Amino acid sequence: MMEEPAIQATTPKRQRRRGPTKCQVQQMARLCYQDMLRDEEIAALVGISRRTLARWKNRSDVRAVIADLIVAYRAQLTAEAMARQDAWFAELAALPPRRRRRV
Repeated sequence: MMEEPAIQATTPKRQRRRGPTKCQVQQMARLCYQDMLRDEEIAALVGISRRTLARWKNRSDVRAVIADLIVAYRAQLTAEAMARQDAWFAELAALPPRRRRRV
């Protein structure tokens, strides 16, 4: 008869730190960029601790996502401003010559 191997009680090993998932990076970057919540609230929404959030905010990939958000927001603002200006010029051009004021 074979002996069964002895079952050893093992203590759980410390889990290896893993970086943020792409979804977590996007969510965290968007929330940090909006700057409407405290770090504790952002961490709770992302599902991490505040210390982890602080560590992740220093990562180059997270900083790159935030920089991309800033560039996209500036482009959106520029496009909206140009659209307003074009609408204003079109409205001005539609007025009879006597009603146009010099600006």
